Formats: sequence, C-alpha cells, structure tokens
Amino acid sequence: MMEYMKHCQEGTLIYHDYGKEIMKHRMPWMINQWCYLHLFSYEGYLKAVKFLLGYSHSVPLYMCETMMLIPLGRIRDYDMVWINHAAVKCFYTRNNNLSIHFISGNIFEIKQPQKSYELQVMKLEKIRNTKVKHFH
Repeated sequence: MMEYMKHCQEGTLIYHDYGKEIMKHRMPWMINQWCYLHLFSYEGYLKAVKFLLGYSHSVPLYMCETMMLIPLGRIRDYDMVWINHAAVKCFYTRNNNLSIHFISGNIFEIKQPQKSYELQVMKLEKIRNTKVKHFH
C-alpha cells in the first residue's frame, strides 16, 4: 500500500509499505492519472468539493478506502507531501514535528502542526461520507 509521496529531482518518490520507488512523472500528473483510474478528474473533484463543502485550499483526495490522500503543505510547493491516510496507524507531535506512524511500522516526520493534520482528517471524513453516501 502506498504510504506517502513527495517530489524528487527525477519526478515523484513514492513510499510503499514494502519500500520506495521513483516515478519519472511529477505529482500533479500522478494524481490526475489515479483520479482517472477511479473515474473522475481531479479538476472536477476540486470543483465538486468546493461546491458541496466549501473547501478550496488543501483539499484531501478520497479515491477509495485504500487511497485517501492528504496534502501536507501547499499543492504547488516543491516540498509538499501527500500522505495516504488509509495507511496511517497513528500520529502525534514529537519534538515540534508531526510524527506519522504507518500500519507497516514505517515512520514519517515533518515540521507541521498536528492541529492542521487533524483538520485535514476531518475534511477527508466529510468528503468520504459525502462521496460514499452518493454511491449507496
């Protein structure tokens, strides 16, 4: 399962529970492709979320139960990271850093307030509940 991804000089560095891989494509391209595989466009998703829930900045991306991406940082920033919340076991603040523990046992630390991650999780849950409600 994908845990998180970030930019690198070669493209996108994706961390899985079994290791890491470098994709030659940039993150926006990767996000668009994954959205298409789940039968929607990223642009349309953002418009729908803004229309239904009023979120326009740092919008979490719910694709399915195993792919729930939370952006850490501004989308256009090079050092931003996407966390797959479906792979997260727990998170907490340690030494002024957000420490994210994944189900696999891997740990990722970033200088980010825990409160902002909690807000992203709440947004993701609202989006998930809204999206799942429409398909059941």
